[in-house]
Amino acid sequence: MNTSLSYTPSPGSSKSADKKTPGTLTRIEEGESQSPTSQSQTPTVLFQPVDEEHVSDKRVSFAEDQKENNSNIGPVSTATSITSKTSSANSLRNAELNRLRASRKQSPMRRDLVKKTEATIDDVTRKSVFQSLNAGRAAKLKVLREKSKEAKSVRFQWDQENTEAKSMQVQADEHRRQIRTIQRKLTSDHFKNKARHDESEKMDRYAKFEKEYMFKSEVFQDHQHTLKEERDRNRKMSIDTRAKIRINKREGEEVLKTIKLEEEQAMFEVRTDLHRSRMESKKANAEKRRLSFQFRAGDAAKVRDVRSDWREKDLHEKHVGYELERAAAKDADNYKKKMRKEEQDDFKGRNQEAFECRKRDKDSAYEAMLVEHESYELKWAGERDADAYRKQMKEERRKSLAGRNKESAQHAITMEELRALAKEKEAESYMLEFNGENDAKAYLAKCAEERRKSLQLRGKEARKVRQYEEEEHSRAIENALIDGALQSDCQKDVENYKAECAERDRKSFQFRGKQGHLQRLEEEERRFEQLKKDEENFKLERLAQKDVQEYYKDCRRRKRKSLALRAKEMRQHVEWKNRTEQIQVEERAHTTHLNSLDIQHMALAKERERARKAMDAMRAAGFNFKGNPFGDLLG
Repeated sequence: MNTSLSYTPSPGSSKSADKKTPGTLTRIEEGESQSPTSQSQTPTVLFQPVDEEHVSDKRVSFAEDQKENNSNIGPVSTATSITSKTSSANSLRNAELNRLRASRKQSPMRRDLVKKTEATIDDVTRKSVFQSLNAGRAAKLKVLREKSKEAKSVRFQWDQENTEAKSMQVQADEHRRQIRTIQRKLTSDHFKNKARHDESEKMDRYAKFEKEYMFKSEVFQDHQHTLKEERDRNRKMSIDTRAKIRINKREGEEVLKTIKLEEEQAMFEVRTDLHRSRMESKKANAEKRRLSFQFRAGDAAKVRDVRSDWREKDLHEKHVGYELERAAAKDADNYKKKMRKEEQDDFKGRNQEAFECRKRDKDSAYEAMLVEHESYELKWAGERDADAYRKQMKEERRKSLAGRNKESAQHAITMEELRALAKEKEAESYMLEFNGENDAKAYLAKCAEERRKSLQLRGKEARKVRQYEEEEHSRAIENALIDGALQSDCQKDVENYKAECAERDRKSFQFRGKQGHLQRLEEEERRFEQLKKDEENFKLERLAQKDVQEYYKDCRRRKRKSLALRAKEMRQHVEWKNRTEQIQVEERAHTTHLNSLDIQHMALAKERERARKAMDAMRAAGFNFKGNPFGDLLG
C-alpha cells in the first residue's frame, strides 16, 4: 500500500464520503460536508492512501465521472467551460493546501513526538542505580511536561486557525461559484489569451522553483560533505590522542609492575636471610647442648673413679677374715656394675631419642618452609591474574562507555533534526496558506474589475475552450497522481526509516542497560567471593598456627619429663618464635585491611567518576547540532 494522490469525483456521482477498498480504507473528504461548494462541478485532488493495484481502476472511474458530468451539464456547461481554465490553477493550489493540512494533521511525527521522547528517556533511565541520575531524569521529565503543555496550547491555536481557514475557504468557494456563474455568461478571446498567459507564467514559476531547489540541494550537499570531512578529521585526532594516552598508561603500568617485582624480590631475600639466621641459631644451640652433655659425661666418670677408690679402700680394710663380707661385697659390686650398665644404656637411649626429635623438628621446619613458599607462589600468580582481569574489565568498560556516548549523541542529533524538519514543514504550510489567501483576494479584485466589461457570447469558441481545458486538466491530474505517488513513496520510506531507527535505538539502550547491570552484579559477586576466600584463608592460617603452637606445647610437655635442663632454653625459643609469628600475623592482618580499604576506595572513586561522566553526558545530550541523520542518503 502506497500513499498517493487520488481523484475524488463530483458530489453528484459519489453518494458517500468513505469508500472501503481491499487492503486499505480510502477517505474522500467532501469540501465542507453541507457547504455550498457541494454543487461545484470541479473535481478535487486530495492526498489519500491508495493501493497501487487500484490506480488504473480509479483512472477509469475518473473518465466515467467526467462523462457523467458532461452528460449532466448539457448545454448549460458549454458557457462554463471557458471559466474552468482560470479556476484550475486555484483548484490545484487549494488541493495542495488541503494535502498539506491533511499531512500535518495525520503526521505521526507531530502527533507522537513528545510521547516517543518521553518513552526513550524512560527506557534509558528506568534502571538507573544512582540518585544523581534519577534527579536529572526527574528534572528532564518536568521540562518535557512543560513543553507538552506549551505544545497543547500551540495545537489549540492551530485548531482555531484551521477553523478560521475553513470558514474562509467556504467563503472563497462561494465567491468562486458566483464567479463561475458570471463567467458562463461573459466569455471571450480575452479569457483564452489570459489563460495561455497564466499557463506560461505558471511554467516559468515551476522552472524557477526547480532551479532554486537544485541550487539549494547542491549547497546542502557541499555543506554536508564539509561537515563530514571535519568530523573525520576530529575523529582521527581523537583516536591519535587516545592511542598516546594508552601507550603512556601501558608504560606506567609496566614501570609499576617492575617496581612491585623488585619489592617482592627484596622481601623474599629478607625472608631468606631470616630463615638462614634461624637455622644457624638452631645449629649453635645444638652445639651448646652437645658440649653440655660431654661436660656432664666427664663429671660422671670422675664420680665413678672416686667411688671405686672408696670401695677399694673399704675392701682393703675389711678383706681379712671376712669371706662372707667379701662375697657380699662382690655381690654388691656386681649389682652396682649392673646398675651402672643400665644407667649407661638409659643415657644412650635418651641421647638417641633427643637426636631423632631434633631431626624431626628440622624436617618439619623444612617442609613448612616449602609449603609457605608454594603458597606465596600461588598468591603471586593469583594477584597477577587479578591484575590482568582488572585491566581487561577496564578496557571493556571504556569501550562500553565510548559506545554509549556515541549512541546518545547520535540520538540527540537525530531528534533535533526531526524537530527542525517539523518546524520547516509547519512554516511552509503557513506560507502556502497566506499566499493562497493573497492570491484569492487578488483574483477576486481582478474578477470584479473584469465583471464591469460587457462581452458577447461565443458558443463555438467556448465549446472548443472547454474541450481544451478538459484535456489540460486530465493531463494535470495524471501528472499530479504520478507526483503524489512518488512523494508518498518517499514519505513512507522516511517514516519507515524513522521507525527503524527509533526501534533500533530503543533495543540498543535496553540491551546496554541490562548488560551493564549484569556486569556490575557479576563484578560485585566476584569481589564478595574473593573477600570470603581471603577471610577463609586467613582463618585457616590462624588455625594452622594454633595447631603448630599446640604441637609445640605438647612436645614441650613430653620433653619436660626427660629434658628438664633444656626446658628453659626451649621455653625462651618458643616465646621468641611466638612473638615473631604474632608480629607477622599482625603485619599481615594490617596489610590485608589496608588492601581491602584501598580496593573499596578505588571502587567508590570509579563509581563517582562514572556518575559524573553520565551526568555530563545527560546535560550535553541536547546541545549537539552537528550532522544529519539522512547524510548517507543525500551524499
